[in-house]
Amino acid sequence: MPFPNRLDGRIVHLWHAPQSGSNGELDFHVSNYLLEHIGGLRVVSGLTNHDLFEMVSIILRCIPLEDLTIHKRDQYHIDNIDNNNNKDLEAGDYYVTTRNNRGRVSAIQVFDRLPVGNAAYHHVERPYIARQQKETIVHVRKRDRGCVLTKTPNCGASVGDWTGFEVAHIFPLYHELVDPDRITRDLPDFMSRSSLTGHVAHSPQNAILMRSDVHRHFSQYQVAINMDSPGGPKIVAFTQATAWMSGTRINSAWLAYPDRPPNCFWQWHYKESVLANVRWVGAPVYTEEDVQEDVQQRNNKARKPFTVHSDDDLDYGTDTSVSSVED
Repeated sequence: MPFPNRLDGRIVHLWHAPQSGSNGELDFHVSNYLLEHIGGLRVVSGLTNHDLFEMVSIILRCIPLEDLTIHKRDQYHIDNIDNNNNKDLEAGDYYVTTRNNRGRVSAIQVFDRLPVGNAAYHHVERPYIARQQKETIVHVRKRDRGCVLTKTPNCGASVGDWTGFEVAHIFPLYHELVDPDRITRDLPDFMSRSSLTGHVAHSPQNAILMRSDVHRHFSQYQVAINMDSPGGPKIVAFTQATAWMSGTRINSAWLAYPDRPPNCFWQWHYKESVLANVRWVGAPVYTEEDVQEDVQQRNNKARKPFTVHSDDDLDYGTDTSVSSVED
């Protein structure tokens, strides 16, 4: 069975700060049991206050940062957090408020779209990769020569030994099977100006080389790259298993490659990771064994040799105690 959510182990908790009275003042003295829970984080390593503002902006329907106010509460007082402050993020309770164009506190609107079902089904991609991706795999191996995230070189590359390294797709490849137009809907600006033709998801611009263990975390949205981070692209970890690489930077030489994945692909994956990990109780975490068992059961029932499921087959669930706005 998959882990039902990503709530356990959180050390940062996000709450909607309530109002008291007709003047719209905030009430920071209400028990957390009476507050509206909107999310949290398991890891603060390598993160700053500015990173927190960006994540909250994403889960609140990409609200502008200047319309957000976040306060940190501890035992004795309430601190206002500056979104331009690159101070290290601390564990604790944070109150979130939004303001309208008249400067008054407004109702919070949590983005309720499900994260795009990612390659927890990545083993399902493998037969498809074998048929469609040979040229891309060769290209990506030659370009990256090792894990892009950990900077681990493949010492066996010269003799063609790629054991322990896998080609990871940023935009899930199986969507080519179940929803070929998804990439056009999610990345319209890139697609409108791109010179790529055919199946863009198969392009080396949608693939990087990773260590096999890192690939599994990447596919579960447990680690991502924020290309818009101040100071340069930064790795962001969402679970303790990947916390050791959180806050590290991507190699500048690799960023200079003209055929590397464009920033918009990375930011798409980063936003999906925030939705999966930070918002509400988070999305379920599927192990490869869970998905293999699920696929086998469905295949046996349908008597088909191979089946790929759509996003609708993944039950991410929602925290029914939180009011949300339909997208």
